[in-house]
Amino acid sequence: MAPYYKHTLFFLLYLIADGLSSTYLKTSRLQTPNASSDAELLKNALDSSHTSAIVSILTNRSYDQRLDIALQFKLKYGKILEKELETHVEDKEVRNLLVALVLPIPVFYARQLHEAVAGFGTNENILIDILCTLSSNEIWSVNKTYELEFHQQLVNDIKGDTSGDFRHLLISLLTVRRDEGRTVHDVQAVADARKLHGAGVGRIGTDESVFYEILCSRSYYHLREVFDEYKDLSGHEIEDAIAKEFSGDAKNGLLALVATTRNLPEYFAKRLDKWMSGADKGSGQLTRIVVARSGVDMDDIKREYITVYHVPLQSDIFAHTEGLYTDALFNLIGLY
Repeated sequence: MAPYYKHTLFFLLYLIADGLSSTYLKTSRLQTPNASSDAELLKNALDSSHTSAIVSILTNRSYDQRLDIALQFKLKYGKILEKELETHVEDKEVRNLLVALVLPIPVFYARQLHEAVAGFGTNENILIDILCTLSSNEIWSVNKTYELEFHQQLVNDIKGDTSGDFRHLLISLLTVRRDEGRTVHDVQAVADARKLHGAGVGRIGTDESVFYEILCSRSYYHLREVFDEYKDLSGHEIEDAIAKEFSGDAKNGLLALVATTRNLPEYFAKRLDKWMSGADKGSGQLTRIVVARSGVDMDDIKREYITVYHVPLQSDIFAHTEGLYTDALFNLIGLY
């Protein structure tokens, strides 16, 4: 049986078997969740090591509701919910997911970035997945949060842990304020396309600073027009120029910037498929994407996934995860 049909069949059997008693279905029917009541339920579940109940509550609440639950938990019991989850939930994948769910997103990102640069070695994929996909305002918030969390500036840690073109790209993303507007300046788009061509394939050598300046400061709407003008001018896509003129992590970072500018949900769909392939398993990538995008654009990501890979995202997740981790992910992304 082909993998697509096998995964889909198993997924359908999961839905049928779980249809009447699924924690997803039961909890999703609750009306107007109450943060104080949820905090009490979580306290009881933590004390009795009832992990499935913890998963049922936290993965069926919105981002704002989860933060309110964490606040009520602290007020009622004088304890930090994040720490209680770390102590009482044994399964590492489930624990990491639940802890991430009760953190403000800027804190979650700041800790992921710190983990990427702390200690021996650097996790460049985390740096790219976060810094190349966030808006300028989101990066500003993460910068401030990082400083509060770790008492040092993110840009300095990046400088100390990266090098060369990749370092220059990340510093540009951290320090240059991107235009967040929707206005497209046609004349400027043509000029930018010519500058990119002149800095890359149109000369001997590469003026990397021009790529960083344009790709890190122009609005996404403007950049899409620039990419169209570039193709008209050069006869090839901007991705082809980046692949030819750059290498290593700088190339990967710039290609991620272009991909997220063109279609952010498709970018995340492809990153999820990368995890399914086994290339990034163990990196926390699946948890990171699902936590960050659920309630934001997960429905769009699911549509892009099935468009590109002709199989539902849920089916592949079911094939590559197990137990409560699978249940938690399904609750967050939706079974359908």
